[in-house]
Amino acid sequence: MSRSAHDPALPFHLACAQHGLLTAADLHTHGVTRHGVAHAVDRGDLVRVAPGLFVVGGAPRTTSQGALVATRSPAGSLSHRSAAAWWGLPKFELEPFHVTRIRAGSTTRSSCDVLHQPRRLTRAHLTTWRDVPVTRPGRTLFDLAATEHPKLVARTYDTMWSRGLITPQGMDRLLAELSGRGCTGVVLMRELIDARRHLTQPTGSRLEQRFEVLNQRAGIPLLRRQVELGDEDAWIGRLDFAGQERKLVVEVDSEIHHSALLDTERDASQTERLEAAGWHVWRLKEDDLWNNSVWVVEELRRRWWAAPPR
Repeated sequence: MSRSAHDPALPFHLACAQHGLLTAADLHTHGVTRHGVAHAVDRGDLVRVAPGLFVVGGAPRTTSQGALVATRSPAGSLSHRSAAAWWGLPKFELEPFHVTRIRAGSTTRSSCDVLHQPRRLTRAHLTTWRDVPVTRPGRTLFDLAATEHPKLVARTYDTMWSRGLITPQGMDRLLAELSGRGCTGVVLMRELIDARRHLTQPTGSRLEQRFEVLNQRAGIPLLRRQVELGDEDAWIGRLDFAGQERKLVVEVDSEIHHSALLDTERDASQTERLEAAGWHVWRLKEDDLWNNSVWVVEELRRRWWAAPPR
């Protein structure tokens, strides 16, 4: 079926910027009539994925596209486990899609998997990251505190802090905003916030800074922090330190985050994949970092020169 001369071409340039998605409003703004949309759907140029939401025919299906579909029908933001995954936090998966929207009396059905409409949600709790609406990290933590195991929430808190996604001042403000009757998770968040008041910086940052001091003492090039590595098949993970000139990876294993059985099994699997990709991996204990510094400096120097060049 040919396109009518009265219907302008589809705005493919806009779809490219929106992971292949076009809304009915997008099409109307660019002069495509309802008749033109119907023709485009019949031809396969557009695929209707939700009311008023279309994917350009042949556009690749991606996680970003799926996230946009979930948040645009109707308007909402990734939240809870999906938001944590979107911010790149470990232990969380993007799907099933959790979406939060501000209560506005809307009864429009959502295309997401899990819809949340909390009472205490403001636009200040929302942002856009990598083109997708999402709850801000601090708000995401409070949402997780209401649904996830306290140990996982505590770990996520420290990871967010070490990556600079949250600040103590910001968490105090959120606690004041969200405290009150009917807000689950607040008790846990108050405990986590209070337990960290005496810390001037997150545990992860203090360990990284300690390692860098010993790295300098070893007289070798500084290893880079928080490096993403993968093999020929897929992403392996975000590693604490990796050399830029030699294939040496150093993971600082804290007692809190690397003592459980599942942690040990995950670490072993990660090490195996890195070594198969040609990396030398050193899993350094936190206790040695603080209490056996002379040995750490000597061992780091030895392992650096033993690692193959990149």
